[in-house]
Amino acid sequence: MNENSNNNIPTASANNETQKEAQQTAVNNTQPPVQNNTAPAPQTATTQTPSSSATTIKAETTQPVEQKKEETITPPEPEKKEGCFKYALAFIFMILFAGFVIFIPDVTKFVKQKTGGKSKTTSETKVVEDGTLTCSRVKTTDETDVTYKLTYSFKDKGLTTSKYEITYESLNSDFLNNKKLECDEIEKVSKETNGIDTTCSYKNGILKITENYTNQDIDNSKLTAYTEIGGTYPEFEYGHNAYDIKSSLEKQGYDCDVKSGQE
Repeated sequence: MNENSNNNIPTASANNETQKEAQQTAVNNTQPPVQNNTAPAPQTATTQTPSSSATTIKAETTQPVEQKKEETITPPEPEKKEGCFKYALAFIFMILFAGFVIFIPDVTKFVKQKTGGKSKTTSETKVVEDGTLTCSRVKTTDETDVTYKLTYSFKDKGLTTSKYEITYESLNSDFLNNKKLECDEIEKVSKETNGIDTTCSYKNGILKITENYTNQDIDNSKLTAYTEIGGTYPEFEYGHNAYDIKSSLEKQGYDCDVKSGQE
């Protein structure tokens, strides 16, 4: 009995261990397998790929829309600039036209002076050795017009004789009468001065004083008395170059002309 009981103890313990292992196996079988939890990972990777491609397609489709917006905005700009240019050009044209109308008298005078200057230059191309230089000028006041006519005869371009003609036209008879009295005194003194001959003419409100100079024969010692009483001092001496005289008088506002031959 004792031996059998001793032999049965290990068997019972062995059975118990077998039962434990079976229970442990059963418990392990009841837990969810690990592979089921990790398997869905590849599926998430496949679902992300379409979303990125869709984003790329949207980006590509939005670019043409932006280009269409630029095309609709840019065309009006050249039209605005062209319109401003037209207004500016019209404004400048109006200013030029107004200036032309205002200054047309000066422009006409300028053109006449230029054309006159050209004709004078042409006449001067042929130098006159023996001839007459005539220069004239008009001075106007409220009551009186004074005309100066100076005539110079020259030979080999050198001055020989001079003649000054001064004409007074005035509405003031008192002024002309006083001038006539002065001229009569000048005429008397000129008779006593070699190289000078002065005459006076007064008619119909016009007084004309004529002074003739033979420059080579002028008595300088008596010339002072002649000029002090009101006579005109001869500005140029005998032999003075006629073309220098012309240039000097033109600077004083005279209009001059040269002709061949002597008066």
